Amino acid sequence: MKYKDLVQQISNNSEFKKWYKEFWDFVPPKRKLRIFIDRNIPDEAVKELKAVKSFKCLGIAKSNEEDEVVFNKANKLKAVLITRDKDFWDDKRFPLRISAGILIVEGKTAEDVIDNLAWFFGVVGVFDAISKAPDWMKATKWKISMSGYVQKILNYKGKIEVEKIEY
Repeated sequence: MKYKDLVQQISNNSEFKKWYKEFWDFVPPKRKLRIFIDRNIPDEAVKELKAVKSFKCLGIAKSNEEDEVVFNKANKLKAVLITRDKDFWDDKRFPLRISAGILIVEGKTAEDVIDNLAWFFGVVGVFDAISKAPDWMKATKWKISMSGYVQKILNYKGKIEVEKIEY
């Protein structure tokens, strides 16, 4: 059977038309991105993050907590860690495989942090992705700046891949 004939046969099938409409009309349930905020995020940025309706803030690290404690808390809560600490990029100390997700945000001021996160969430489509797959950010690390991001993920073979995207 030729492709053209197959397309015509499918397009004349009322069951297929019904399924196709239901598939494209499906709206997944609203889900919030679970976040845990590191102590090094400026207070004004923390307020902004807590105000975003698409986030569910599950906690803020204490000023005296070690990085390993912060990492473990975020993972236990299944929350994406938002930090400015580049130490979290180290996979030996903070294994990618067990990470609930880490966003390392560049920026010296609260405004820089907020702007970088806003660009990132706008470009990458995180909220749409987590509405369909709640664990979408699991086992990922991201370094975010105004010029783009570096993404670290596990591929289907379990190997770490690093990709740099510029806006």
